[in-house]
Amino acid sequence: MTSAEPVTDPGPEGHPASSPVPAPPLISADAAARALQECFLANADRGDNAANDELVAELLRRMRALRASREGGR
Repeated sequence: MTSAEPVTDPGPEGHPASSPVPAPPLISADAAARALQECFLANADRGDNAANDELVAELLRRMRALRASREGGR
C-alpha cells in the first residue's frame, strides 16, 4: 500500500474478516502505526477530510470491539 491509496476494509460488506483461530499479526504494531500515519497525512495533504473522518471512525469501532471482547461483552 502506498501512502496515496485510500484505506479499505478487506472484509465482506464492510465487516472485518474473521477466522476461528487467532493468527499472529501480519505486521508489527510500529509498522501498522506508521502506515496509518502515512495514510492520514496523505489524506490531509489532498484535503480529503472525509477519508480521515472515516479512518478515525473505523479505528474507534475496532478499538471498542476489542475492548468489548476483552471485557466479555460487558
